[in-house]
Amino acid sequence: MTPATRHVLLAAALVATVVATLWGGPTDDAVVAPAVRGRGAGDGGLATGLSPSPSPSARPPAGRELDLGTRPSPAPAPRDLFAAFSWEPPPRPLAAAPVAVAPEPPQAPPPTFTYIGRLQAGGRKAYLFLDGGRTLIVGVGDRIGDFRLDAASASDLTFTHLPTGLPVTVAAPSAGDVANGGTNP
Repeated sequence: MTPATRHVLLAAALVATVVATLWGGPTDDAVVAPAVRGRGAGDGGLATGLSPSPSPSARPPAGRELDLGTRPSPAPAPRDLFAAFSWEPPPRPLAAAPVAVAPEPPQAPPPTFTYIGRLQAGGRKAYLFLDGGRTLIVGVGDRIGDFRLDAASASDLTFTHLPTGLPVTVAAPSAGDVANGGTNP
């Protein structure tokens, strides 16, 4: 058989299958009557169009009867398909309200300089500070960075941190007066 003959036969079989499918089969309009058991002699026990047998042996066992007169209950209503949905976990329950803690009073930052001694020349006192590698000589009213020396006593020096306006106290031991030849702490 040549390939051309084979193609012609396959095409003919395809056309015959399509025609048989569309033309020859039963339609959806046909109504088929159910088969019912009967007492016919030559029909093998099946008869069509007859009423069911009232004999007790033809009835289903007790508890398995089918009541065709009632409808089943309707299906539950479908849930809302467009409801809001989130993959996030549900929010946590709110904890008890925290006890209000009084905020800490603001504090000035510590000074960047260190007191190293006091210098007294004439009637004027000057104070010596070490800031990094520099030695600073400061009197009352002078500034060191963001700090201003406001007052001096025998035991401590009072500065004001200028950006916050808060006072800062630096200890000033009196044992190290430079003008009197004492030793610095």
